[in-house]
Amino acid sequence: MLNPGLHDAWRCPEEQRLLGYYDGFIERVDVFDLPPEEVAGLWARRMERFPPVGALCGNYEAQGDEGADDAADGDLPDAEGGMHDVLVDCIRFRDGICLLLLPPCEGVCERFRRADTPGDGRNG
Repeated sequence: MLNPGLHDAWRCPEEQRLLGYYDGFIERVDVFDLPPEEVAGLWARRMERFPPVGALCGNYEAQGDEGADDAADGDLPDAEGGMHDVLVDCIRFRDGICLLLLPPCEGVCERFRRADTPGDGRNG
């Protein structure tokens, strides 16, 4: 529970799909020992045919206009191994997990309040 990103059942399926596709691409590219510029071009052409982020998730909801286009354009780890800030721009995505896949809160902390009871407006 302390590091939910390590629990596979809670991992964001869209991020896993993108990373899996990228890993497979890199494994194939490594065999040919191509220069980074050529790899970037190949990746861009492949991403044109790849379903955009969120296309295969019924719960996907973009955070807004800012940054959404970058993720939809296929920005992933670059050919030099650097990571872009956002792979999945969904409002339900946090640190590699889908918040909808987390188990319900058991009410351990002092901020917990059942959703069906009146309270002071704080979320728990």
